[in-house]
Order: sequence, then C-alpha cells, then structure tokens
Amino acid sequence: MSRPGSCELGCGAEERLDLVAAEEHDELVAAVHESEARVQALREAVLPLTAQPADAESAYRALQASARALLREQAEPLPLPEPARVFTTWWCPRCGGVDAPQPCLGICVWRPFEWVAAEDHERMRLRMQEALAEEHRLRALLSRVGAVTPRPGQWGRGWAALADAVAMR
Repeated sequence: MSRPGSCELGCGAEERLDLVAAEEHDELVAAVHESEARVQALREAVLPLTAQPADAESAYRALQASARALLREQAEPLPLPEPARVFTTWWCPRCGGVDAPQPCLGICVWRPFEWVAAEDHERMRLRMQEALAEEHRLRALLSRVGAVTPRPGQWGRGWAALADAVAMR
C-alpha cells in the first residue's frame, strides 16, 4: 500500500508513521461518546448532593429512588475495546508520500483505505479509559445511595457522607 510522493530524487528522509484503520477508530469514537453521555447522566443524578437540603430525609429518599431507577434503566458500562492493529508505514515530510512495504504475493490489489494516526487513536483510547473509570465511580456511588438507608435521625449524616464522596472527585 502506498501513496506516491513527488520528490524528484526520491524520498530520502522518510519518517515512521503508525496508522490504525479508520473503521476501528470510528467504532472507538462512538463508544467514547456513548460512555461520556452515560457519565453525564450519572453526574446529573448525583448533582443534588452538592447542595445542603432543608429536609435531609425527603431529599435522601428522593435521591435514593432516582438512583435506583437510573441504575435499572442504564446498562452496564461498555468494555474497553481491544487495542487496534497498528500498521507501520513510512512518510516523507517533503512530498507527503506514504509507503507501507508488504511482502509481494505476485498480485497487486489496490483498494482505498482510510487511516487515522495511531497516536490519535491512543489518545481516544485513554479518553475511553477515563470515561469508564468515572462511570464505574459514579455507578458505585449511586449503588450505595440506592442500597443504604440511614437510621432514623441520621439522614443529615448520611447525606453529608455521600456529599463528601462526590466532593472527593
């Protein structure tokens, strides 16, 4: 696979260029957007914890009901996709030519391919890891909200403990 350049004397200053198939990158981008949307919904669910309620028991019970409903509605977090296959190519910064030497099979098949720089793909993969970590953290907090009911008279302390967990982010 190659994209010919226009260096008159041939490309002599080629640099390594690692690429990932754009199709794999597009799938990762879609997963990142889905995960970040889920994180946003979870953040909105814990937002009431950032304010001090006038009636801690009513606020806690309302938060508990909404946490349980959200966790029932929302599917489990997506798994982190496997790393994409990286193709090593050689790029000439003078003319833009790209070459990816392959073993010759005796037949030439030229198919257009769309590529993404492997470093861009890796940045998106790190963004996915961050979104998944945040999603797991928020789901755990909402699970605790849904599962723990303070003892009578301890609603304010329960609320404060959850608010501290949100603030520790």
